Amino acid sequence: MKRICIIGGGISGLLAGALLAREGYRVEIFERKKRLGGRAISMKMDELSLEEYRSLLSNFNMDIYHSEPEAEILFEKGLLKGYKLDLGFHVIGGGERAINEWLSGFGKVRMIETKLAYIREDGYEYPFLPLKDRIGFLPQILKLLLSGEKTMEELDLVPMSETIERYGRGKMKLTLEVFSRVIATVNDLNKISTGETLRSLKLLLRGSSPVSYPRGGLESIYAGLASFMKNKIHLGNPVREIVVEDNRVSKVVADREHEFDMVVSSLLAKDLSKILKGDVPKDYLKKLNSLTGTGSLCAYVSLRKIEPDLAGKTFLFIERDVGLEGNDVAGMIDFMTCLDREISPRNHYL
Repeated sequence: MKRICIIGGGISGLLAGALLAREGYRVEIFERKKRLGGRAISMKMDELSLEEYRSLLSNFNMDIYHSEPEAEILFEKGLLKGYKLDLGFHVIGGGERAINEWLSGFGKVRMIETKLAYIREDGYEYPFLPLKDRIGFLPQILKLLLSGEKTMEELDLVPMSETIERYGRGKMKLTLEVFSRVIATVNDLNKISTGETLRSLKLLLRGSSPVSYPRGGLESIYAGLASFMKNKIHLGNPVREIVVEDNRVSKVVADREHEFDMVVSSLLAKDLSKILKGDVPKDYLKKLNSLTGTGSLCAYVSLRKIEPDLAGKTFLFIERDVGLEGNDVAGMIDFMTCLDREISPRNHYL
């Protein structure tokens, strides 16, 4: 029976480990931090000091860009009591049915579901993609959406700028422009993969509620996976080396040497080269070292009142000609969490 090492205790690492363990593989998960969740950590803010919060953010190359009132006041006066924040906000494509298909056997997750809205200069359009528009898109892009994985892998190398130039007409063009940027959290269409975008777009176009968010925060997803894996998780135990011999993994070095037949890494790809040792192909290392990171802004806002027609909706927008890389900037304003009373105090909406 093959032994598999999973690096990273976030949602992707835990899900990979749980699925492989269910197939009969001997799986162990190594997480460098002393808590699970990775880049999807859910934090009860009244259990953290400002120093602890800043330290946690810095572990993921994050920081507080702006706070009103100032962060020191928020923590000193206990103004964050009752709030539960994710490290970075993530909506999930496909709705409750899709997420529970993936997590089948690892616990059921209650989801808040919504259609997408689009902010225009004169108001907003809801839903952004009604059924008639989705049906209208099919003749233009059906062949791509129904493509097999082999074709998708080829499209991974095609930038969205080329795909939009070829297939983008009217609202289809706007949809591809906005969705690809929001999915990839990258604004330059020349740097966004068509294959990656189309895989996600399949989920968004197939359901009546294309996006969702787990009640109680992202912890609701990874808690069930962690329970399934139980004593196969090593917290506070970073993998320092992946040793490659004869073009195969032979062992990993963490607290000690461990022999494994395979390694599945959920690290940032550009960081993988730092721990690869031994007979690693030079072209592969060169590719990893050529990768650069991207960044995005995430803002949490607490409201005492909210307009009923906004609650539960997710709004997309695009700002044109802003002078940043990619020229246009896409974003999302989410009101789904206003319906979740488990992540904010009574009479406040997050």
